[in-house]
Amino acid sequence: MVRMISLAAAGCLAAAAMPAWAGTAGEVRFADGVAVPEKVVVEDRLWRCAERQCSGPGETCGVAMMRACKTLARSVGTVASYRVGVAGLEADALLTCNAAAD
Repeated sequence: MVRMISLAAAGCLAAAAMPAWAGTAGEVRFADGVAVPEKVVVEDRLWRCAERQCSGPGETCGVAMMRACKTLARSVGTVASYRVGVAGLEADALLTCNAAAD
């Protein structure tokens, strides 16, 4: 178990060392009524937005996903869904993410 956690942490660190253009496609959808800008910077990476949704490069590591989600919640508003590639945040993780905006 400890070895698996260490390997996961090493994977997160390796992903963090990659250049911004190497990120996997991420997508966030905001709650109804949130005023979404045309662009937002997440972890020094530019995300482009339209209507209630933004997309840009992200990381699939759980810690990095939560950090980016909290950044989006603080800078834009309530996050309804967040995913990077096939990995997404579950309802309980979204509650934690959105608590950062309070």
